[in-house]
Amino acid sequence: MFWIGTYSIPKGNVERGESFLEAAIRETKEEIGITIDPNDIVSKEPKFIDYKDKNGNLFKRVYYFIVKPKNKIKKEYIHPDKVEIDWAGFILKDAAKVRIFWRLMTILDHIDEAQENNKENKKEREEE
Repeated sequence: MFWIGTYSIPKGNVERGESFLEAAIRETKEEIGITIDPNDIVSKEPKFIDYKDKNGNLFKRVYYFIVKPKNKIKKEYIHPDKVEIDWAGFILKDAAKVRIFWRLMTILDHIDEAQENNKENKKEREEE
């Protein structure tokens, strides 16, 4: 199998005056060519993953957001920045478990959380 343990999410530095959300939207556009609608962000509060060295010292914190697009993102909308990445697209969770960079594995749990919260919210609205 190709690219085992190497898949990642769009990420980069936050520019002066940018929020984490604005940086995430900009980096996604720059790296894979997709414009994220801020209304599609599941929670405006970022999740994060800490990168620690073998002694447990923090050397990097990656903030990210879970997005649930209202409109289908078609393959032809994806235009990866070939300088930074080799491929961009969407895969099923089982495939992601094998291919995602190990430090980012908790993102898959957060996606499950977001889906469960979405189901609960939908059920509550239906009961009202």
